[in-house]
Amino acid sequence: MKLKKYLSIILSILTVILIPFFLYLTRRLLKSFLDKLSEYSPQLMQLQLDLATKNLTISETLTIQEQVHTIEFATQKALAINYLLLPIGIFLIWILTEGISWKINNKTKLKLFTLCSIPLFIVLYLFILQLLNFLSSLIYYTEYNIYLLVASGILLLILTYISFISVTLKEKLKHNLLFAKTNLKYLLLPFIFFTLSSTLILITIIIIYIFLSADYSILTPFIVLIALTILLIWQKNRLIKKILSFKEIKS
Repeated sequence: MKLKKYLSIILSILTVILIPFFLYLTRRLLKSFLDKLSEYSPQLMQLQLDLATKNLTISETLTIQEQVHTIEFATQKALAINYLLLPIGIFLIWILTEGISWKINNKTKLKLFTLCSIPLFIVLYLFILQLLNFLSSLIYYTEYNIYLLVASGILLLILTYISFISVTLKEKLKHNLLFAKTNLKYLLLPFIFFTLSSTLILITIIIIYIFLSADYSILTPFIVLIALTILLIWQKNRLIKKILSFKEIKS
């Protein structure tokens, strides 16, 4: 029993360790493709000059088509890394570590955990995009509709709350929604603390990623990350026990 408990904790810690390192490795891979694309800049300038100044032979046309195809393929690879590999990789790390942790700790099926995580990750991705747009508007003094960021943030909080209850109770969606509404006043405060800890962990992960990219020491933020994760695990277990105790009272 203790072994399962410790394994669950180790998996949760492994989640927050793997994500910043995966981000760093993905960034290095993306940078290598972008460096390759930059090598094509002289070729593109020459291509533009050739198209504007002379009539091309069939051989030259085929050569240009091959160069364009190569550049297009490299661009598609870079976009695939940024928009496919990155979110899918993080999602798989989440499922294979935190999902198994929930399976050990709460006997939550991996299928249920995955189904609850999909809409949560989609909204989280949209929220991060809105947050980046907001930060960009502050830097470059452009207009931004703050209501989009607020709306996506509120939706993210609601989905997180419902998803947490769903993977804890393992009941039908209608029952989970009713339970979430009925017990909101009792669960709101511990959920707020849980959310704050999760936010601090997310910020620390970003800091570690930045430090790795800049070749700075990550010892201090890494220690902070582990401490915050242990705190989050304690809060998560308390919240699970509270939800299950309310379930027993209702039944």
